[in-house]
Amino acid sequence: MKSSKVILFSIVIGLLLCIYSCDSTDDIGVTPETLPALFTTWRLSSETYNCGQSNNTNTPSSVIILELIRTYTFKLSENGSTISEGSIRTEGDQILFDPPIFQNALFEQVKFAFNGSDLVLTVTEIDLNNAGQSCSVRRVYKRN
Repeated sequence: MKSSKVILFSIVIGLLLCIYSCDSTDDIGVTPETLPALFTTWRLSSETYNCGQSNNTNTPSSVIILELIRTYTFKLSENGSTISEGSIRTEGDQILFDPPIFQNALFEQVKFAFNGSDLVLTVTEIDLNNAGQSCSVRRVYKRN
């Protein structure tokens, strides 16, 4: 009788542990191993500013390169000159750049997504030319 209670208790504990571990929603996170396509060299191809009713797309007049390096660092350059470098951290679909690479951003987080082989970074920024209105800015980068 005592051994059957021990066996039953062990089964109940095992089932509870299984249910707990199966219900866990731990995020593996973005790493060079889980998302190797992110960690490469990118060239800015377009910027789209959505400010209220207006929507403007620009092609940059200079060559802007963003390197996302497997050691969780980045380097941003314009026409071959480094303008910023630092570290990155990922949280889900967000990248946090330290120091921030978008000077007018309202938040440190930059949303990233892939559109085919392109990297799309989206951030909310203040439009200093338009009375401080907030704008959604979408930047599309192509592999360099």
